[in-house]
Order: sequence, then C-alpha cells, then structure tokens
Amino acid sequence: MRQPLLFVYLISISLSLSAQIQWQHKVDQLLQHNDLNSALVAIQIKSLGGKVLYERNPRVGVMPASTLKFVTTLGALGVMGSDYRYETKVGYQGELTKDGSLYGDLVVIGSGDPSFGSDQDDEAISLDERLNKIVEAYTNKISCVDGKLIIDATIFDREAVHPGWAWDDLSNYYAAGIWGLNVHENLYHLPFIRNNIPGSGTQVGKITPP
Repeated sequence: MRQPLLFVYLISISLSLSAQIQWQHKVDQLLQHNDLNSALVAIQIKSLGGKVLYERNPRVGVMPASTLKFVTTLGALGVMGSDYRYETKVGYQGELTKDGSLYGDLVVIGSGDPSFGSDQDDEAISLDERLNKIVEAYTNKISCVDGKLIIDATIFDREAVHPGWAWDDLSNYYAAGIWGLNVHENLYHLPFIRNNIPGSGTQVGKITPP
C-alpha cells in the first residue's frame, strides 16, 4: 500500500535564528496533523551554504511520486530555458536520383520529445498529423525507396525505465519507458471482447493506435 508523502522544498536566502525556530515549530505542528498519523515522513532542509536547518528521517528512502515533477521541471527550465522545443528530424542516406528514386534508407531522428502523438497533452499534435508531416516531408523529394526505415533513438540510452521505479507501478500508463523517439507516450490500448460463456476465452477488439 502506498504511503502518503509530504514533500517540502524550501529555498531560503537569509533567516534570523528566531524566524528559523518559528518555521521549524510550524513544520513540527504540520507533521502532527491527524491525517499524517500513519504516514511516513522524511524531510531534510538545508541552507544555500549546505547547513542542515531541519531534518526528520533523513536517511529513510521514500517514494517521491508526482511532487518531484516540481523539482525536475525547475531543472529543465534552468538548463534548457522556457523557449526550448523538441525537434524530430527526418532525412535519408544513400543515393537519390533525379526521378526521386532513393537507393538507401529513410532516417527518423528522435530528440526524446514526450509529446510526439500524445493523447494526454491537449496542445500536442495528433499522431496522424505527425505521421502525415513526416510522409509529406519525404514525398516532396522522394517517390520510390529501395531500402529501410531507420529509427534513430540514440539520444537516450537503452534503460527506458529507471531501475528504482516501484514494480507495482509499471503496469500504469505513466510508467511507460522513455526513449529517443516516443510514440503516443509509448502506450497502446487493448479493449477486450468478453464472451458471456463462463470459462471461455476473450478476444482483442482492436489496438489503439493501430
């Protein structure tokens, strides 16, 4: 059973001793709330200089859950900036003749874009639109291919799911692995057609996306 988690992230520039004691007391009061009676709480708060200002169970490993998205989002904004955009590049290798015949391979290079064909992001371009854009980019120059379609996902390594992820979470849609090229959040749906006869098998109705 998943334990409730309280995640506190404080950035402090300067605190007087009395102010520090005051907020430490408030944190203690918060942790005594009835809703946290059966909760496991682990907190460590440090100053910018590295001094420990407050801690409780600092060496206990706990599941950070979605609250950690706050920290990773700040990190991404700091490293990549708010204007960063993922780019999925298409190209080819080999010989392209004047009549549009390619004797070589089509290459799609992923950048780790998590929104590629996503059905969870309202602002994401649909998977069909994405694929149509790729096809259009190729058919503007190429009419025939004698080769392969190569997907280059090497921007990330092959460890798609962190080994520390809780095993009982891996069956959830949000636990799908992250690759250099992600399609529909690396998730597909399998609705089953149930047979009303006890003991009989079921059939897969469809695969979405196909």
